[in-house]
Amino acid sequence: MPIGGILPAFIGDWGDQGFYVPPKSPLVDPGSFIISSDVGSLPEGYDASRVQKLTLGMVTTGFGHQIAYDYRLADDFEIPEGEVWQIESITFHLHQSFTSTHPTINDVRIWIYDDDPEIGNLIWGDAVTNRFEISTFSGIFRVSDQFLPLRLDRPIQAVRCSVDAELAAGVYWVAWSSGGDGRFSGPWATPLVIEGQTVTGNARQYTNDVWGNAGDSGTGAQQGFPLLIEGTKTSEGGGGPGGTTIIDSFIAALEADASVMLEDDELVITVEPEYTGTEDDTNYDGEVSGDIDVDLECQ
Repeated sequence: MPIGGILPAFIGDWGDQGFYVPPKSPLVDPGSFIISSDVGSLPEGYDASRVQKLTLGMVTTGFGHQIAYDYRLADDFEIPEGEVWQIESITFHLHQSFTSTHPTINDVRIWIYDDDPEIGNLIWGDAVTNRFEISTFSGIFRVSDQFLPLRLDRPIQAVRCSVDAELAAGVYWVAWSSGGDGRFSGPWATPLVIEGQTVTGNARQYTNDVWGNAGDSGTGAQQGFPLLIEGTKTSEGGGGPGGTTIIDSFIAALEADASVMLEDDELVITVEPEYTGTEDDTNYDGEVSGDIDVDLECQ
């Protein structure tokens, strides 16, 4: 799983200024893949994703997942209990080697599984549909600390892809494969970078018809990838605006008339005889009145 937070949905700005402005609060934050400190000769205003070769012995600048070879990468994300996500887009951070900052990625295939793709069930996506939407220079270069002055020939592209998947709470895996300009090597996926740390996730890589861990070729340490997932979220049962509220859901379970009042942040419900509870075989023959503490959260 990428190291990043689960936050409310907010759509980012994809202007025409040549830089991607990431959303303030995506459903899944891409996590850390920028280390600009102690890299030297970095142009002002730009960032670097540094391969920690000298300090940790790491080697891999990018992970292959080319459509042409049927190579794929996969990483997981989690939807918290009680939430339903309508995923609208996923942004991947990719590069092709020896290019300018002009975007070159133009084809991305996406699959979503209910478990590690080696054993899980496919629940969305396919191998033929190009989900590519837009690509732009991220303002970040993939570099290695063993080369000074820095080689700025691996500009990282933020590649947003369209998705239309509604998912309930649980852990899911997204797999992807991409294609770009055939004049350059790649595409390659940029892994997460945490200063002083070799293991950054639990991602998987599919090559030569076999799934294996996505490990750095110098240390073998398994990596994670900066997934940026955008969309909207609601509570299970529709607890968002215009949906079914907790009060509506409770009243729907009653098999008799009920009075409902909100007093001092407490939900007071009085029901008449023949109320059937929300759990199996729970029945009450007389009038019931009581206070139920409810955490009411506006979304």
